[in-house]
Amino acid sequence: METRANHLLIGGFAIAVVLVTLASLLWLGKFGGDRNVAFYDIVFSESVIGLSKGSVVSYNGVPVGDVVSLAVDPKDLARVVVRVRIGDPGLMRRDTQATLGFAAVTGVADIRLSGGSLDSPKLASDKGVPVIMATLSPLAKFTASGEDIMVNINEVVTRISELLSTENRAHVSTVLNNLDALATTLGEERQALGEAIRQLSAASGQLQSTLASIEGAARSAQSLMSGQGGPLVAELRQTVEKLDALAASLDGLVKDNRSAVNSFSQQGLRQVGPALDELRATLTSLRALSEQISRSDSPLLGNPQPREFKP
Repeated sequence: METRANHLLIGGFAIAVVLVTLASLLWLGKFGGDRNVAFYDIVFSESVIGLSKGSVVSYNGVPVGDVVSLAVDPKDLARVVVRVRIGDPGLMRRDTQATLGFAAVTGVADIRLSGGSLDSPKLASDKGVPVIMATLSPLAKFTASGEDIMVNINEVVTRISELLSTENRAHVSTVLNNLDALATTLGEERQALGEAIRQLSAASGQLQSTLASIEGAARSAQSLMSGQGGPLVAELRQTVEKLDALAASLDGLVKDNRSAVNSFSQQGLRQVGPALDELRATLTSLRALSEQISRSDSPLLGNPQPREFKP
């Protein structure tokens, strides 16, 4: 009996030592690690469904803490205050941003911290737990704009329905039928179209040959007339200039001897005046004729003619 009692005492003592050791380790792991831990309140203005106590708090994807508690803000029932525990308070800056995130597969919610710079002061508060105002999550933004999206979708559906109306479908069917008929006609008239194109090409070659012949003939005529008609026009101009000078001399002579001429005319020579007038008119006509010949485009007078194409 004494041996059995000793065994029970030894076993009980060993179990007590193990329990005390485990309790010490747990106490050291919990409270010893909390010496550098800091608490922060993150205020959300949206639903935090899927978020619970113990949810992960990450900074740029790296876990840095967890959720301690969740509560509705008694001052504003539309907001939720989530208290988190951060293992490295040095990461929390005044420009740190917090948002609600969701796992892609499981849909479990978590808190994601981002932003913050070393130049920004550390986040702290003399009145208690520091507060961070969370930004809206992409899901909340999508939900907020869901009404506008639905209105736009309804408008698009309405326009598509109008586009696919019976009348428009009939028009589209008519256009397709016309295109099919045109393609069929072109396919049947391929030989005729090819023949027409060949004839047009031959006519174009003949036209170019004809134009070349006409151009050669025009150049020959111009070179021929420029050699013979030029001197004729020059001599005619010289004659007109001499007659013009003679008329001017006679006119001056008459003006200088007007009194003698008047006296002579009173004695019976009244025909001299009309003769001079006729001579002056003749010279005027010759001068006009010379100017017309100079302005003439006739190739017979050595003046080149503008080329005109006649199909």
